[in-house]
Amino acid sequence: MEYRLPRLSADSDGDLKAAHSRLVRLWGVDPSRLPSSSSPPGDLSPLLTVVWTEAVYFVSKVHLESTKKESPWRPKGVMTFPNSAAPVHLYQRVVSTEELAQVCEEHKLNDVDERDLHPEVWALRRSVHENAAATGTADWKEWIHCFKDRHAETEKEFTPTVLDTRLMKKWRCKDMKIQLAGRIWVKWTMKWEESVHKLPFPLKKRVFPVLQVTAMTQDNQEFMVVQIAVKDEDATARNGGAVLGAYTSVERFRQTESGVEWIMGTVSDARGLVPRWVQRRAVPAQVAKDVDMFLAWMSKERKKTLGTDDNTSTPTSGSRNASRTASRVSSAHDSREWRKGQ
Repeated sequence: MEYRLPRLSADSDGDLKAAHSRLVRLWGVDPSRLPSSSSPPGDLSPLLTVVWTEAVYFVSKVHLESTKKESPWRPKGVMTFPNSAAPVHLYQRVVSTEELAQVCEEHKLNDVDERDLHPEVWALRRSVHENAAATGTADWKEWIHCFKDRHAETEKEFTPTVLDTRLMKKWRCKDMKIQLAGRIWVKWTMKWEESVHKLPFPLKKRVFPVLQVTAMTQDNQEFMVVQIAVKDEDATARNGGAVLGAYTSVERFRQTESGVEWIMGTVSDARGLVPRWVQRRAVPAQVAKDVDMFLAWMSKERKKTLGTDDNTSTPTSGSRNASRTASRVSSAHDSREWRKGQ
């Protein structure tokens, strides 16, 4: 499989922007097109570079409502939660059918299903949290541990709708260094994982296979988690007839003067009998709610591992036993709601 870098150009603000992605899409990747797990790290560089270029520029222009800069991400309101000291800003970005068709033409794609050629409606949230191991927030080490180091393990612990997770394949790329967007990215990981989620009765459970890539900047100030849907038809039989869903997301964490900025954008399709319009209505609020759920859980984990009130303690190595949560499908209040997001 050829991995072509997206074209970069200057936007109206003078900032670089990338042409639409081929890989960071809801239509995902076919397992047969993934590199062998025995591939030497150098052979993975083209794939990792393309994925990272697409993801970095896709979320590079998420701005607060007060900014005068233009952005493809449209504000959709602000939500507050009892377990988060920071408000959560919501955004939406729509990639049209025409834009997706253009991607297919430019990259000469012949493996995109007709069902995938419909507008991609991305939901995104942005929140900035005090860098502290305290109630309503978390410190940088906790963000790294929970969101970069232990993704699937924590999701299973944290989200009651996760029935099972499975590591299908992993690649050797930890010691690689890739320079991109003026930064050197290190501590790479690449895994093919899948998770099975329950939905409200009478809907069947869903299985979401993803190619997950993570990396951190060399100065330890920023890391990202990118997940791309894997079109693994065998996942249905392997998981007791679960409906094969699709999930793609870009998640960015970085230390700023104001605190730890957490951005998470996702596009997904539970498929089966759940209409897309129902999913689109339910996802934004549920994606935002993940902030509240994670910080509530983090506070409990901190108390369990430290044995003290988290707002009076300092994280120790014991706090590294905490796990990671990512938004996927959670139980809804009735059969008309669902969520998927990270």
